[in-house]
Amino acid sequence: MLMLEDDISVALDVAMAVRRDGVSGQRTPDGILTRLSSTAVGRIVTAIETRPDSGVIDFGFLLLAMSEKATIEAGTGINRAAQLAGRDGRTHDLSLGFDSPRSGFTVHCSADAVPLAEARLRSHCEVRKYSQKAKTWFGVCPINR
Repeated sequence: MLMLEDDISVALDVAMAVRRDGVSGQRTPDGILTRLSSTAVGRIVTAIETRPDSGVIDFGFLLLAMSEKATIEAGTGINRAAQLAGRDGRTHDLSLGFDSPRSGFTVHCSADAVPLAEARLRSHCEVRKYSQKAKTWFGVCPINR
């Protein structure tokens, strides 16, 4: 048997009232979204919030399902790939695969023109998806402007 007190969702209730009704309070309760907002993965999640595409939203759910430790380590890897790409002008990737769900993603850091970077990322993701026997594989190519 499991019993939950009725205050379990107070922070969420307050956040929804702030967003919907304009009451004063914390718009985003302390948790994964606030602790990781300054990380590379947090910035990707923030960018996803503005995209109505279902595939992009599925990628956001995959990121949010990661443990805090995995999210921090992924962010460190993304930052490292971006630094290397900026330093040497070559392409650097970070790919992570998951058993549950059978999915994964690649972050592709490149100085190539967008059409070329997109084609290379697509090819890389297709290879990873089938080599990992994943149901889905997502690709991200940060663009520095």
